[in-house]
Order: sequence, then structure tokens, then C-alpha cells
Amino acid sequence: MRRLVIAIAFIAIYLWKDASTPYADDKHATNEAALRMANTTNTSNHRDGRISSEGTPFVVDEAMLDILKSHPPTIVRNNHENPYRTHPSNGIGNDDLVADVISIGSNSRPHYLAAQVETWSSHASIRNFWGFTENEDYDPECTSMSMERVEAHLQTCRTPHRGPRKDIPWNDADIETFAIHRYGETEAGLRHEAGWVCAQRRVGRALGWVHHRYSRYSQHNNHSTTLPDLLLLVDDDTSLDMSNLKRQTVDKVAGGGGAEQPLVYAGCAYPKTTKLDLATTGWPFSVPHGGFGTFFTRSAIEKLVRPIHCDTNENSRNNNDDDAIICANLKENKIGELQVFHDGISVLELFYRYSALTNFCLHSDWTVGYLINRYLYPQSGQPVLPRANPPLCGNVTDRGKNILCTSEYTACHRQTPKDMESLAITAFMKSQRHFGKIPTLEGTEFVMGNHVPKS
Repeated sequence: MRRLVIAIAFIAIYLWKDASTPYADDKHATNEAALRMANTTNTSNHRDGRISSEGTPFVVDEAMLDILKSHPPTIVRNNHENPYRTHPSNGIGNDDLVADVISIGSNSRPHYLAAQVETWSSHASIRNFWGFTENEDYDPECTSMSMERVEAHLQTCRTPHRGPRKDIPWNDADIETFAIHRYGETEAGLRHEAGWVCAQRRVGRALGWVHHRYSRYSQHNNHSTTLPDLLLLVDDDTSLDMSNLKRQTVDKVAGGGGAEQPLVYAGCAYPKTTKLDLATTGWPFSVPHGGFGTFFTRSAIEKLVRPIHCDTNENSRNNNDDDAIICANLKENKIGELQVFHDGISVLELFYRYSALTNFCLHSDWTVGYLINRYLYPQSGQPVLPRANPPLCGNVTDRGKNILCTSEYTACHRQTPKDMESLAITAFMKSQRHFGKIPTLEGTEFVMGNHVPKS
């Protein structure tokens, strides 16, 4: 059985290589028939909406991970009208910003992803829009988990694991305390829905896609002509003002002479706290609030897609100080990430694989925060995640109360499609040259699996 899966994987990869070019239509990035066959092969031990992976710690057979990584998301939109879509700006502070978007959505409200495409993402700076839903989950039947399985998962994640057998490999007391008390807790209370549990892995799944799209360029020393100026990671109810975002991120970087620094901005972020009760109010590391977006500069992307070498001989040949620090952090193994590492994978691949673990007990925002703290800034361990919405978190006050989002904000959360349309039209009126058309919703319809503009 395992040999059959591996054989299918090689066939799929061969067909993809034969059909794809660096910015070809993403629907040819993998052979979907092979993917469906591999899914069928691995669901023979399927119970209660969960795939049993005997012999592996993952929710799918490990051979499937290489196939899934290249499987395109539900919505793929390329801005072919943007003349800079292939070649980002010559200087990071130039007016011709190039950005790619990853939006984490759901089949329960596909019109939110479609609205993002037709409103703020129709800005000329957006080169690619990739919208992820349940269709791309590691386990395609995850959301059909029974309530009993969901409750068992919550219990596993919220129970201390001590002694010789540890279902959850926490090796950091602060992170364990934080996780076992806060996993499943949201602004809406403790979540008991399969949909919420499954969605927490979706960011990791998207990180695998980003590695697949960008890593082909990491083998050449010409990142600046292929990677975007910014990679934007957002939720499907996030609305961005691209002009404000540029001013609050890349313009500040260029003005400060730090264009080559790997930086990450957050529309809103929770800073690391000390001497606070991690079970209720504290944070063991700084965490971005995903609803307001997390924004990676080109230098940060370069660092996240390059291979990590912890082999002593390979390290000495590369003479890479960052690798030495990253490898030391891997050995500390604070959340059990060492079990999914193998020499030569990137940071993005590491957390793509980690998010596929059967006992995955992180919120998606925690995953991003841990990745940034431990592996993008491995020396300090405490990066400053500057807000792109100074001094507030967009349209949410410090007390968590929503206020009206206006064009003054860079990022807004909990926005409906009509909210996005209103804000995008305001941005259009300010700078029409950055839009190919008026960013309204009336000219589109949405078909699941394919976003179709009306003729």
C-alpha cells in the first residue's frame, strides 16, 4: 500500500514538472486525479471523519504531504493586468509595490474570499491571490469529525502530558501552561466545532503552498526578480488598504535603511509578557492577530524558503550562522517540532509538516508567532512585531469592541463583503490609477472551486 502511494506521488510530481512554468496557471500545479487516488488509498482506515495514519504521527500518510504541498488552493487569481506581476519593484520603496495574498477562508462563506478578490485585492499591487478552504485541508474529511472526536481532541490538547509517554511533546513549561489552558479559547469562548479545529491547521497547509511556489527560486541568487515585496497572510474577513499598508511597512523600511532586513509586520499583535498568568492573560511569545493580517517582507520570505542544514559537514561548507542558531533551537524542541524535521527542508516546510501532526494543539496565530520568534529571528527570540495600524488594532479597540472601519486604517477585521466594497471604492476614489476598474461586487459570481468573472 505504501509503495503504491509513493509511486503515485512520483507520477504526480513528474506530470506537474512537465506541465508547469514559474507563473503558469496554478490549476496545472499537480495532477488532481493522482491526488484523489492517493486520498482514496489513505482513507481505508478512516473513522469519524479522521484519517488513521498507522506508523506515522501525521493525519495523512507522510508520502501524501509532498503531493498536497503542490495542490493549488480553492481560489487562484493572477493579476495579469499588473505589468510588475513577474518582476517586483527594483527598489523596495518604489511606488510599484508587488504583493501576494494568502487568505484563510471556508466553504461555509465562499463569497468572502470572492469579495476580497474583487475589492481590495483588485489593487494593481496584488500579483497573486490564493484562497484556502476545507478543500485543501490535509484530511479532506476533517470537518465531518463527530462531536466525540472533537471533544477527545480538546481534552488531549488541554491535559498536561508528563512522564515517559507524552502524546503532546511540550518541552517548555511556559508554552505548555499557556497551551493547555488556552487551546480552544477564543473571543467567542471555548470552541467545540470540528470546523474551528480543522481551520487551525489551514495556515500550515498554506505555508506548504508558499514554499512550493517560492522555493524554486531559492536555488538561484536572483530572489529580487521573483519574490514579492510583501507576502500578506490574512483571514477571509480582513480588509486592507494597500496604499496605507505600503506607507506603514515597506516605505518605513526603505526610509530607515533596512530594506535587506527580514521584517514582519502585523495589523495587530499581542506582545510577549512576563510575570503574568499564562493560563489567563499572558503570552509566552509575541503573536500576530490573524484577522488583521501578517505581512512578510521579501527578505523575510527569502529566509523562510531557504533550506536548513543541521548536518555538521553541510553546515561547515555553507558557513551559515543562522543555520547554527536555528539548529540549536530545533534541538531545544520546545513544541516537539524536531520530530518532523529532516535536513534540507525550509522553515515553511517545517511548519507545514508540524501542522499535519495528529495531535496538533496550536491556534493558527500561535503557529505563525512561534515560527517568527524562533526561526525568523532565532537570535533574539523576541521580535518586535510592529503594528501596521498605529496606535490601535484597526477597527477593534483595546476592550475588543468593534468600531466603524474607515479609510484611515491599514487593516480591518470582521468585515463583510459589502464593508470591503465600500472601503475599496473609497480607496479607488483616492487613487484610481491603482485599480483597473471600480472595485464593486456586482460584476462577479462565485462557483465553488473556481472564481469566475462575469463577461
